[in-house]
Amino acid sequence: MDDLNVVTLVARLTRDPEPRAGGNVLSMRLAFTASRKSGETWEDVPQYVDAVAFGRQAETLADLLTRGDQVAITGRLTWREWEQADGTKRQAHEIACQRVQLMAKPKGTTAPPHSDFPVTPTPAPAPVADDEIPF
Repeated sequence: MDDLNVVTLVARLTRDPEPRAGGNVLSMRLAFTASRKSGETWEDVPQYVDAVAFGRQAETLADLLTRGDQVAITGRLTWREWEQADGTKRQAHEIACQRVQLMAKPKGTTAPPHSDFPVTPTPAPAPVADDEIPF
């Protein structure tokens, strides 16, 4: 049986997305809350996840997303490691985005939610005279 690697998350951007590689890669930091029991009470604890978008999707999202936006992302969990200039080895898990949808702007803004990519509005149909309607 093949392994299944699908992540779906609704969270808010903790900072403006950061374009890299000439705009073909977009790094995002997301935050959401999880409940944890502490003694006899439950408390909300912030959780943070990194996500990355590629290609045309990265270019489009860089112009649309800002800190505080709520997004729904679907992708796959990836792991990478690298060595810094001082020789320190680092590693990270991140979500490689396949779909990103803007859910809501932060409170106090009036921009409506929109989908993955801007949609070009279709022109309104030409008016039809009553005598042209066949019924």
